[in-house]
Amino acid sequence: MKTTKNYFLFLILTLGIGLFSASCSSSDNSSNDDNDPPPPGQKEFIISPSQTTIKVNETVSFIAKYEGNVIKDIQYLVNGTGIEADNFTFTETGDFKVQAKKSTGEMSNTVTISVFKDDDEINNATKFQHRVLVEDFTGAWCQWCPLVAYDIEQLEKTDGEKFQAIAIHNEDPFDFFKRDRQAFEREVGVDGYPFATINRNLNFREDPSKVVDLHKEFSTIGIKIDSEVYASDGIIQIGIKFGEDYTGGLKYAVFLLEDHLLYKQSNSTEYYRDLPRQGNYSLDFEHNNTLVGMANGFKGSDIASSVSVKGGEFLKTDIYFTHKAANLDNTKVVVIVTNMNGEVLNVAVAKSNTKQDYQVVR
Repeated sequence: MKTTKNYFLFLILTLGIGLFSASCSSSDNSSNDDNDPPPPGQKEFIISPSQTTIKVNETVSFIAKYEGNVIKDIQYLVNGTGIEADNFTFTETGDFKVQAKKSTGEMSNTVTISVFKDDDEINNATKFQHRVLVEDFTGAWCQWCPLVAYDIEQLEKTDGEKFQAIAIHNEDPFDFFKRDRQAFEREVGVDGYPFATINRNLNFREDPSKVVDLHKEFSTIGIKIDSEVYASDGIIQIGIKFGEDYTGGLKYAVFLLEDHLLYKQSNSTEYYRDLPRQGNYSLDFEHNNTLVGMANGFKGSDIASSVSVKGGEFLKTDIYFTHKAANLDNTKVVVIVTNMNGEVLNVAVAKSNTKQDYQVVR
């Protein structure tokens, strides 16, 4: 599909066929009138545990933040039952869900604490949490792109633990990696918008439910993340553990995403009609999973074949990156592992400035 030289002319020309076509062209060569700076994101109420994978009878402490500030006037809940302090000793094995509740009733994010009987059970683990990757190639100028955003939102409500989405923006205030993005689009085969892939080898729009179908009970690739994210850059440490041999070669890539970015969105779909309108734009559209930082490109870096064997562990402690996030409280680190053909094998996600261990599956 040819790119347009003027998006607004394109919009006028396509109004007559908008009801019969659900695609937009790429605007890479267009003059862009939407050069406003990205707006600040909304605030989040988040909790962070001192660790997420522990042995029985060990204690985990929790920190709660709102608008980036530590808050104390809250109650923590373990599997829905309130506890008295900001720490808890887990006396049984299992997976435990922890949240915090403000006096207003507002609930925080949920973190999972996995409790094992001993170090051997943890260190010898060969099964880890599995996630599918959805990459959404989108733009605020694209009138049909909310179709993909809506499908992702619905999946997040029902199966949010099974996948992670990355919204890769084109020619709008969130297009921070234009050259890398253009090269990646050519490789993936983006020929018009909206365009979205599952694990970089399936068309998301053809059947979004494939995300759930492709989710596995476990992966034999585990990923741990420890991040320090500052105003415009950061350092990430990762570990990748292998429960079987991967002799064909692997790569890893590291991204920073931001949620709750409010910006107008061209919208000819039936969705989001409750938002205020200006012409064909939905105002204050909430852009989530927005790519705002990237450490080593979309394709990533090689993992040494000497460690990608059963029982092996790849460690990288000095991954530097820059970012354009508006609100660090709304950011998260995503690490993907692919084979040499580019197919995504596993994904892990962790809130920024937290430490997340391997998510072991029993």
